[in-house]
Amino acid sequence: MAADRSFDGEGVKYFMKLFTNTNDKHDFLLNLFEKYGEGCDVYIASAFFTHERMISNLVQRGCRVYLVVRLGYPTSYEALNALLSIQEVQVRFYTSRAYHPKIYILGSQIASVGSSNLTDAGLVSNQEVNVAIPADNPVFSDILDLFSNYWEQARVLDPAIL
Repeated sequence: MAADRSFDGEGVKYFMKLFTNTNDKHDFLLNLFEKYGEGCDVYIASAFFTHERMISNLVQRGCRVYLVVRLGYPTSYEALNALLSIQEVQVRFYTSRAYHPKIYILGSQIASVGSSNLTDAGLVSNQEVNVAIPADNPVFSDILDLFSNYWEQARVLDPAIL
């Protein structure tokens, strides 16, 4: 994982981590979920979704997952279908091509924003840039608010729509 970095925001230091999915640094975004994804509510807004294994793993670790995705290629309908039967997972969706966020919030601990979609490539193999922001950073609440707006405006996914 990348080393902590700090910046001075109005006299207060805030720490952040950078994830780039590079082998030499071992700073894969997937590491963030492994470290913080236990027994918490997880909020994800990602344009593309193919990585249901990570969601299943979070549920096995006692998490509830709230996922907002965009329907359409490359989002996997099979992966979404696998989630619909899991009680601890709620899925909502957009169809607009303008919906393109990548937000990951793990409980009240940490959030990540960046370029990684919730796909195998986005979490492990693509060269991506994501910044993890701890809850004591004021931006954390802004990210929660943004996710809430996406959640409120998205439609509930059910088998008939899928």
